[in-house]
Amino acid sequence: MSVNLGTICPHSSHSNKVRAMHDGKAQLLSLKLTHRMKVSYYKISPDYVYPLSRIDLAILSGILSPSSLAVIMGIRFGCNTKTTQEGRIVQRGGRYEIRINFCLKNNRSRLLSAKKTYQRTIDYFGGKIDRETGLIVWSPESAKRYAFYLLFHEIAHAVYCEQFKGGKLEGHGSPTEESWCDEYAAGALKKLPEAWVGMSWEAIGRVTPVAFEVAWIKLNLVEFLQHMNA
Repeated sequence: MSVNLGTICPHSSHSNKVRAMHDGKAQLLSLKLTHRMKVSYYKISPDYVYPLSRIDLAILSGILSPSSLAVIMGIRFGCNTKTTQEGRIVQRGGRYEIRINFCLKNNRSRLLSAKKTYQRTIDYFGGKIDRETGLIVWSPESAKRYAFYLLFHEIAHAVYCEQFKGGKLEGHGSPTEESWCDEYAAGALKKLPEAWVGMSWEAIGRVTPVAFEVAWIKLNLVEFLQHMNA
């Protein structure tokens, strides 16, 4: 079901009814990240922008299992101007911290590697590589999808570690692990609602968290009703 988020008014009577339905069993569709997960953004200059906002991240609880999110202690976003690692995961005790270094200036990011696998991934997600300038040109939609891919891939490493490595994150991932994480990320990407990911940064900024909750419930109305009737 496609929803135009810009037409949803968080103060309308319809919105109030939907929010009332959010009680009880409807909490199964809660959009809030687990309260134990910390999200932070490294301060960047005004001419840079992060493709994913906190509102975007609220969708994680509707896509990933509670057990997957429970092992993530935090997500830190940083700039990719001084690193060649766009995604990284570190272990702290029994939980994991994910770092995503991906930001844009004038819809552009740095080309970080000459490796064909990396550049094919950029092409796949819609980035336009300019080898003369060493930059990648993105649309808002393609940058958002790529940022979600980076995030899902790193979360997958935590899930893989818990399931297959005894909860110990050691060294670089094997080819088998990297392939598994890519498949995990691909599955999560397919669950992203088109009406949300396709919005521009300006439109995202105009949507309140309440309006987002209403939109997400509409996008999952069938599942919502199934839970209500269970």
